Amino acid sequence: MRVDFHTHFIASQFPDMGEKYGGEGWPTLVHDGPCDADIYHAGKHYRRIDERSWDPQRRLRDMDAEGIDVQ
Repeated sequence: MRVDFHTHFIASQFPDMGEKYGGEGWPTLVHDGPCDADIYHAGKHYRRIDERSWDPQRRLRDMDAEGIDVQ
């Protein structure tokens, strides 16, 4: 059995925690299409992500391709 111990999940509709709790220390998620988004932290671009972060079917396909049994 192959286990991927280091994986991340981000909800596709990530809440705006800065608006809710105040401050710039919260990450924000900005979509620019149905499958792509950018993460910003303190107003600066942190990284680009895609549906692998929130779509279970896409994750399962990628796991199968890599021979991963469980995350």
